[in-house]
Amino acid sequence: MSGPPEQLGHLIEDSVKKNKDQWTYTYTLDGPFPNGKWLLCSYGAHSEMTLSKRISDETQMCKISYRKGSKAEQREINIHCE
Repeated sequence: MSGPPEQLGHLIEDSVKKNKDQWTYTYTLDGPFPNGKWLLCSYGAHSEMTLSKRISDETQMCKISYRKGSKAEQREINIHCE
């Protein structure tokens, strides 16, 4: 996100890769972010719960991968930022 969650600065991914059971979204984070760079994760069928964290201003890219979990509607999530 561009700025804290209450500012609703959701970003659009630069690329999406999908295969049989995994989706990977890549976000390029160059350019100005005057209110900081943030990660926001939403949980539940209707995003009933969210967790957010400010990340380093030096972060240039984040990849977020989702894989189906062992139970219905469960997801395994991997976040890699550099």
